[in-house]
Amino acid sequence: MKNVEYIESSGGQYIDTGYIVKKNTKLVMHCNVQEEYQWAAPFGVRAGASNQAFQYCARDNSAQVGVICFGTFSEIKIPQPSSVYNNDIEISLSNDLFTIKSILNGEVLVNHPFTQSGALSETLSLYFFTLNQGGRDIGNLCWTNMKLYGCEIYEDETLVKLYKPMLDDSEVPCLYEGIDKEILYNVGSGVFTHGAIIAQARYLIYADGTYYTILDGSLTSLQITDLSKQAFVTYGMEGPPTSEILLTLTNPKVLVWSANEQPELTATITATPYPQTLYSPEYDMTDPTILGIEKVIAVASEDVMFAVSFDGGETWKYYTGTDWATLSEETSGMSAETIMSVPTDKWSEVATTGTFKVRATLPSVESTLSSFIVDYLNA
Repeated sequence: MKNVEYIESSGGQYIDTGYIVKKNTKLVMHCNVQEEYQWAAPFGVRAGASNQAFQYCARDNSAQVGVICFGTFSEIKIPQPSSVYNNDIEISLSNDLFTIKSILNGEVLVNHPFTQSGALSETLSLYFFTLNQGGRDIGNLCWTNMKLYGCEIYEDETLVKLYKPMLDDSEVPCLYEGIDKEILYNVGSGVFTHGAIIAQARYLIYADGTYYTILDGSLTSLQITDLSKQAFVTYGMEGPPTSEILLTLTNPKVLVWSANEQPELTATITATPYPQTLYSPEYDMTDPTILGIEKVIAVASEDVMFAVSFDGGETWKYYTGTDWATLSEETSGMSAETIMSVPTDKWSEVATTGTFKVRATLPSVESTLSSFIVDYLNA
């Protein structure tokens, strides 16, 4: 089977899901109502014009309004902006709230509370593309020309149905229900058409509050405020971004969407660490038995740079081979060979404050420091 962007009805096709609506049912449908039929109907549960309804109409036969019904017969009509018929919309219907919002930018078009009344049918199942069992009601056109991108059904907050538009192995447009693994076909007249075949996965990049894709080899920012499946389908890359692209951003995230099994994201990172600087604690030399420093023994690679401080780290010194000098850079100093060559009388010139501190800078991944030992002169 192949994932497709959507399946589309021309006004005569519909699908019987077999799902019996409950009082805790919440339906989220991603769709685009193509035309303003009388009683254009993305979904519904009813027989003819009977009660016990769970339904949504994009309009009724007299005015451009949204009609929502839940139970017997709690009907609310909501004026709809004309943009509803031009944008991909997400319809959410539950027993306490009805919402329509744009899939691509997250704009809320309708957000209306309502309460259910009466009983729901325990025999009539949920239909897509129409309200009525049998496809139409005498005297009213109750199906619609619509693109269906997918639908989720929840009971309370538990996902119980997940419908995805697909082509079966014979290239017939259908809906695949991913929880119970069922294939649902058109039971009306005519045939569904379908959108583009979707790659197994689509990728987007997120950094510093902005979503990105790659167009013509260049990083391109997107005006997405509410990330959704449709955003991945419309803007997503068919393969993960390259390291060259990611390195142009600060702390980027690679996001992936798949209609099937979630692909595993892996990365191979090659990095060179910054120079690592180690500081010893401040050693106390005020004990009367300590007369000074005799020598130090350092076991380290040749590139490790040492410095010493006798004022708590305010200034750092290194031995030039004949005298002491003050360092201005944090990563400079003297080698292990040099610091071990400092004679006792030269240590006596600087070890006068009663404290002693050592700094060691390891400039590369190959740098090593095994030990640093101070031998004191004792009374």
